[in-house]
Amino acid sequence: MSLLKVVSYPNRGRSFVLTQAVSSGSTVLRTRPYVAIPADLEQYHKTECSFLKHLFTENAVSLSADTNSNEGKISSEDSDKLSPYEMDYTWLLARVLIKRAREQRRAIEVGINSELEDKSNMEVGGMIGMSFADVWALCSNATAFSPRAISKFMQITTMLAGFTRNHIFPSIGLPSLAEQNFLPPASPADQLPPAKHLVQLEMSILALICKEECNSFGLYTFSYLGNKEPRQGYGLALYPEAVFFNHSCVPNVGHVTRAIPDPRRSEEAAGAELVFYATRDLKEGDEAVISYVALDDNRAKSARQKDLEKTFFFNCDCIRCVAEQQGDKQSELTKDLDRLMCRKDGCCGWFVPLQLSRCGDDARNDSGTDLDSSKRWCCEACGRRRE
Repeated sequence: MSLLKVVSYPNRGRSFVLTQAVSSGSTVLRTRPYVAIPADLEQYHKTECSFLKHLFTENAVSLSADTNSNEGKISSEDSDKLSPYEMDYTWLLARVLIKRAREQRRAIEVGINSELEDKSNMEVGGMIGMSFADVWALCSNATAFSPRAISKFMQITTMLAGFTRNHIFPSIGLPSLAEQNFLPPASPADQLPPAKHLVQLEMSILALICKEECNSFGLYTFSYLGNKEPRQGYGLALYPEAVFFNHSCVPNVGHVTRAIPDPRRSEEAAGAELVFYATRDLKEGDEAVISYVALDDNRAKSARQKDLEKTFFFNCDCIRCVAEQQGDKQSELTKDLDRLMCRKDGCCGWFVPLQLSRCGDDARNDSGTDLDSSKRWCCEACGRRRE
């Protein structure tokens, strides 16, 4: 029995809730990506190589801000180029299209119905039943994007449509008429005004970009700059099964990524499994919420809400924001959040359950006696156990 189910809340959409009580540190969901970057290089190299060479050499830009963010200021001479963030999600979308083509090719070979409504139960991405249908079912929030974002989406749409016609179809071996049924038509809710002038392939790719931008997960590490710097992005992935976690500035669920071993080569990973765990005891019926911003985000409510509205298109009214609006900035809520953070000697890491940590799953201390549950947590960045 799943620990989570999806329910709908008025004015908030769908969200995960607990189907039974769970204790602090319990895993509530493990899920694998439909696609991820930069994993699985060998699997995609033949099809994507020439496209990536063009993408990363012809679109290099000069940024005056963090290159892992979409907040960089692009110089005027580079205004028609893509930022590193835009190149990353273009790469991710190229893989979505490649995988969609492979699903269709396999459907043709085994003679099954390739329509989206037919969940063929074939193994895709390491999970039984996951297919492009799960990606296409994601929400798009198409009308919420800024004119500048839409302009970039149009540019990327042209690139991806050309890549699909000139590289994916010949490489995968789809028939010449494949374009007609390659992607489903965009629904009215997923259509942007510029899409009225596009043919179906471009129109559907534009909708797909909106879906990716609302639902992809960043992958983070502390390996690049160390534990005294904020988390560092290293990848991007689509986890269709995990999109129903709503946001709270004081989450009751945390998540970490763990490498999926590649059985072909022991030194490489075949992607990143996303593991969600309870940060405190939860009751049946509790909404399971994660934080869309870094856990060490101690900015004022107005600054957090500005970023959430700009990036995720909603005004946060979580219990922490309500408490701060009422003048309570040192409530028990923030104490719970502080308990998730390490902060030892300037460490920027956060505690994860010991069985999910890189410290190993040993729940005993140095003397060999059992650790109590409060100490079965380990810092993701520096490895310190919580006292």
